[in-house]
Amino acid sequence: MRTAIKAGWIVGYDNGGHTLIRNGVVVFEGNRITSVGPTFDGSVDREIDVGDKLVSPGFIDTHVRYGHRASHRLLTDTGRHSSTVSRFWR
Repeated sequence: MRTAIKAGWIVGYDNGGHTLIRNGVVVFEGNRITSVGPTFDGSVDREIDVGDKLVSPGFIDTHVRYGHRASHRLLTDTGRHSSTVSRFWR
């Protein structure tokens, strides 16, 4: 069964980084995500519209956080200098 989830905000992954998709759709079949993007032109058996909610399919990165409004930015732990990180993990 192919299911589409329409949401106001979707966290996607493109070109090696996270991206925020406004008014997008996630499509999955069984336990496999088949499409994430602004639209999906194929047929679906079930459509779920979650309104203006944020959907993060597949737990892409559990360290991703969003600001007080999803339109502001996505915050990740990437970009930390490795010497700073290793100082805490010795």
